[in-house]
Amino acid sequence: MTFFAIQPQGTKLNALIEKTAKYVSQHGGQMEIMIKTKQANNPQFAFLSFEHRLNPYYKHQVSIH
Repeated sequence: MTFFAIQPQGTKLNALIEKTAKYVSQHGGQMEIMIKTKQANNPQFAFLSFEHRLNPYYKHQVSIH
């Protein structure tokens, strides 16, 4: 099975996703929950929501770091 994730447009958002994914992969899933809570009203972190179109890309980044 081949999986294709939609990549973000723009280097700023891509950098944010990669930095967050690396942090979560190094510090564990609890960090993702903490970031979701602290950044709940920040649209830049919407990719953390399961329903967001960039969440599969984010999850892939977590898995490769």
